[in-house]
Amino acid sequence: TVDEATPLLADKSSAAAKDGGANYYYLGAIHFKREDDDRAITALREAIKANAEDTAALELLAESLMRKARKANLNSAWLEAIEVSERLRAIHDDQKTASLSGRAYLGARQFDKAVAPFEKVAKANTDNGQAWLYYGIALSRSGQMRKAMEALEITIQLLPDSIAALSELGYVYESDKQYQQALRIYEKAYAATNDAAIKASIERVRALASQQP
Repeated sequence: TVDEATPLLADKSSAAAKDGGANYYYLGAIHFKREDDDRAITALREAIKANAEDTAALELLAESLMRKARKANLNSAWLEAIEVSERLRAIHDDQKTASLSGRAYLGARQFDKAVAPFEKVAKANTDNGQAWLYYGIALSRSGQMRKAMEALEITIQLLPDSIAALSELGYVYESDKQYQQALRIYEKAYAATNDAAIKASIERVRALASQQP
């Protein structure tokens, strides 16, 4: 069982240098599956010390760090996830590692640096609404409003009921002073949610629109 395996793996972990860190990786994977990120992170760091190019350990470490960062609102974990994901991309740069890197940058609120990896993923997966949503958010939050509009309009074509996409697109149109477009999007989002924050956005944009010549 998992409980029986854990102490055995922990005992063997002291010999990680002999087996390329495999035991540390398996121990980390067990803790990751249990959502025990502190222990998973500790074990996976050791796996990478033993083998700096262990892509499986790097990937799992980045995922564990991001989960910990989300739960604890911990910026240091986001920053370490960025470092780990970039090490992984240096070894093997593909859509999967680009997505990992983009999510780490997004979590750390380094939106401008999230754009390039998310662009790579979105443009390679033209029918993946989630990929376009991440790309659109990165563009929006880094101030690239015109490109954000395009990406988020594509997102809504693929995911017409995505409240996250509708809310972000409404924000982009509002920021660009396209108030009628913003109202159209916000009203669609509000109709699906009755969310008080979206209602407040509608009222704010109506007031702004009334002031336009």
